[in-house]
Amino acid sequence: MNSYAKKAGFTLIEILIATAITVTIVSVVYGSYRAAASSAQACEAKMELSQKAMAVLEQMVRQIRCAYIDKSEYITGADKSSLEKLQKKPQNKRNYFYGDPDDVCGEVIRIVTTHCNFASAGSRDGLFNVIYKFDANNSALFISESRFITTSREPAERANWKLLLEKVSDIELAFYDSQTWVRRWDSDKTDLPSAVRVSLAIEDNKHRLHWFTTTSFLYCANSSNYKSESK
Repeated sequence: MNSYAKKAGFTLIEILIATAITVTIVSVVYGSYRAAASSAQACEAKMELSQKAMAVLEQMVRQIRCAYIDKSEYITGADKSSLEKLQKKPQNKRNYFYGDPDDVCGEVIRIVTTHCNFASAGSRDGLFNVIYKFDANNSALFISESRFITTSREPAERANWKLLLEKVSDIELAFYDSQTWVRRWDSDKTDLPSAVRVSLAIEDNKHRLHWFTTTSFLYCANSSNYKSESK
């Protein structure tokens, strides 16, 4: 009877070994689950971040692609004196297309375009002033859209700013002049660029930076049509 009881039980060493094996298996399974869950959350967060960034970049591409400049302000076949007189007229300085990522006011790009996104601007037919402003202190990108007025440019302080994207750490712009990429552009001094490259650096919840880049080619950029004859 005593011999049977001893054979039917487990020794302390056997229980400890079984417990250790069970704990090891549970730890491995839980570790794998936690790693997979963390990876899935990181992937989901990055996808969400990517969707927001690409939506903003696609909007910028559409507006840049539809950029407009009044070519009648460039004299063709005129003599030098006539050209100088025209260039001295203040109403010709309208900043149809201006880009500078280092702008002191944060207005990284300002364009006149035929593409408008917000219904607040009224009818979407016609020309619009569009300004993108980067607020480095608040890590945010803003946009202002308004009707284009040919007589003067709306001051930045009167612009109707709307928050477009948060957690923006940096924005880079490059403009292609058919030969090379340059950092700044001013249509008051030249015509439209052939292409614009926009890059956004966005910070995720773990303070990691992710860069998103796109390039927009301009429909109306053809300097030979209205500049070469005035040289």
